[in-house]
Amino acid sequence: MGISDSMDGTWSELPGGRIELKMTDEAMAKYQEVIAKYPDFPFSYAAMARALQLRKNPKWREHAERGVEILERTTSLSEHHGSHDEVLIQLRSMLSEKANP
Repeated sequence: MGISDSMDGTWSELPGGRIELKMTDEAMAKYQEVIAKYPDFPFSYAAMARALQLRKNPKWREHAERGVEILERTTSLSEHHGSHDEVLIQLRSMLSEKANP
């Protein structure tokens, strides 16, 4: 079982290969579990940031910033997966929005 497998059950695949994250209490518990077990896995931070942001919890920003920090390193690797670039853009966009708490 790989790191990505530990996120099973927290997302659904949409047409075109896109994913939709679940924002349930159960999914958030899983995101936190993955963060604790794999502290350098950026996708759990991104998922938790979005879930907390939707709940208007100001701690979302800490998770988004940590995700960006990790993704800035992973995207510098020549053979990284394109999803790293996409999530980095999403997190930077979240952090730049002035309307967010």
